Amino acid sequence: MNVLVPFSERERDVYMDCQKRKGIVKAIGIKSAGNLSRVSKAASFLSFLLTLSLFGAGLAISSINFCAPVQAKKMTVYDRQVALRKEIDAGEKSKELTLKEAVKLREKLESINEKKEKMLAKNGGKLSYKDEEKMEKWLNGVSIDIQKKRLAKRVQ
Repeated sequence: MNVLVPFSERERDVYMDCQKRKGIVKAIGIKSAGNLSRVSKAASFLSFLLTLSLFGAGLAISSINFCAPVQAKKMTVYDRQVALRKEIDAGEKSKELTLKEAVKLREKLESINEKKEKMLAKNGGKLSYKDEEKMEKWLNGVSIDIQKKRLAKRVQ
């Protein structure tokens, strides 16, 4: 008479694994246990090769992405002015800039915009490379001022 004994999870997994191996052995037609060890060695070797090839493919893909140059975000002078205005507004809203500081920074941006209009009028509606460099230098100065003032408030 067969008595059913409840298995623990581990015992059930081992039992199912053995049943699968028996099925594989029968399907392949292996009769001796010596051949079984060779089959399991071959299976583990194939598993190792598969793992190694997947690792190599992943490494190759990641190295391609890692070596790709990072492109800087191209912003026009106008886009930069808009971004700086937003940054000033955000700094004022978060109380990192006082009203007086924000007004001064906005005035700097306005004077830069007036200079830009003069440069555009002088060059027929386009900025020359020299003028563009000047604009970038002035905008960098405003950006640095914003960061200095915002960070100074954090330290205090």
